[in-house]
Parts: sequence; C-alpha cells; structure tokens
Amino acid sequence: MHASSTILGLACSMRDLQEFLRRAGLDREPEQISASPLVERGGGGPETWD
Repeated sequence: MHASSTILGLACSMRDLQEFLRRAGLDREPEQISASPLVERGGGGPETWD
C-alpha cells in the first residue's frame, strides 16, 4: 500500500502484478516479485490467487 494507505491496484494474478510493476518502470520476474519484502500478500503463497 501507498504511505497514505490508499490501494493503488488489485492484482488477481502474478501477471497482473507484473503488469502494474512494468507500468511503474520496474520489470521483474515472478521469482523476484515473490521474494520481495515490499510485496504484501493477503494470504496463501505466491501461487495462490483467490
């Protein structure tokens, strides 16, 4: 989340998250995203997208 606690986007898949990051100028591989302490998940592991 942004510092003001505003949700800037909601990813429903790793592809969605990669696209958000690409648009921000941060091309990353799924392994890099999953390992990042900056990505906060709402439950499940990196392969769970409910």
